[in-house]
Amino acid sequence: MDKDYLFEIGEIHHLVGKIIMKSEPCSNRPTASQIRFIDYLATHDEVYQSDFEKEFNISRATVYDVLNTMEKKGIITREKSSVDTRKNRVILNKDVLDHHMEVKKKINDINRELVKYIDINDLLVFSKVLEQMNKNMHNLLEGSDVHD
Repeated sequence: MDKDYLFEIGEIHHLVGKIIMKSEPCSNRPTASQIRFIDYLATHDEVYQSDFEKEFNISRATVYDVLNTMEKKGIITREKSSVDTRKNRVILNKDVLDHHMEVKKKINDINRELVKYIDINDLLVFSKVLEQMNKNMHNLLEGSDVHD
């Protein structure tokens, strides 16, 4: 196996990131963690800190730090739950949501360009290969070597 697949995947990821961020001023760019949180908030109605802990399998302290930074940057606000005052509901700023939807559209456009001129059968095989690579990495992370 002479091909460095991790390098190739990383290179494509890097190029896509450069295309997406080309129009973004550096000071306004959210971090990778913040983008994941923004995407989750954009696709779910009522979100609380504990939802991030469960969804991303990260500690309460990490979620707290990310949310604090996002709140300081004006990306989110937090308000007490009317049902359970021990919980804070996390609310995405409307301007951030609108911007996030523009970026998602740009990503969809890039995705179409990425697969342009590639035969559908090749894409189906590639999708299966990517899915297996993903499973392999999850198994490696969990310390198992199960082949599905």
